[in-house]
Amino acid sequence: MGIPVSYRIVNDAASSLGQFAMWGGKARLFQDDGRQSTIFLGEDNAPLVPVGEKMELYIGDSRDIVVTQRKMREAQINLRKNDSERVVLYDTDEIITAKIENFKDGPATLTMIQHIPGQWDMEECNLTYTRKDASTLEFEIELPARTAEGPAVKELTMHYHRRNIRTR
Repeated sequence: MGIPVSYRIVNDAASSLGQFAMWGGKARLFQDDGRQSTIFLGEDNAPLVPVGEKMELYIGDSRDIVVTQRKMREAQINLRKNDSERVVLYDTDEIITAKIENFKDGPATLTMIQHIPGQWDMEECNLTYTRKDASTLEFEIELPARTAEGPAVKELTMHYHRRNIRTR
C-alpha cells in the first residue's frame, strides 16, 4: 500500500487566487514534463472553497515515499489497584519510531498524521508537530530528493505517556 498523495491549494492572494470563492467540481491536475508538454497527474472532485480557505485534491497513492513505523515500547506504569489488589487504572510508557524514505528524484513534503487516543503527554519528540485536536498530531516533514547513494531518509521518534487507562 502506498502513501496517499494530495495537492493542497489555498484560495488566497499568495497563491495568485483569493479574489472569489472557487466553485466545486472536477479538478484535473497536470505537471510540466520538461519537454514543452504536460503530464496528467490525476483528478478529484473539489468542494466549494471560500476566499482564505484551503482544499486538498487527492490524486492517488505514491510508491516513491515509504514509511515504516514500529512501536518500540509499550509498558504499563503507575499501576493503581483496588482493595482486592486488582489493577484498575494504569498509565503507559510508549515509544514509536518511523523511518521515512524518499525514492523520488525531487524533494517532497509528507504530512504525517499520528493518533494517540485518550489523555496523554509527550515526553520527547525529535520532529516538530502541530496538535490538531486532543488525540491528533500532524507532522509536516520536508524530504530532500534521493541521491546516488540511495533514498533520502528522515527518522521520527516519539516518546509519550498515555494516562489513566482503565482495565476491563
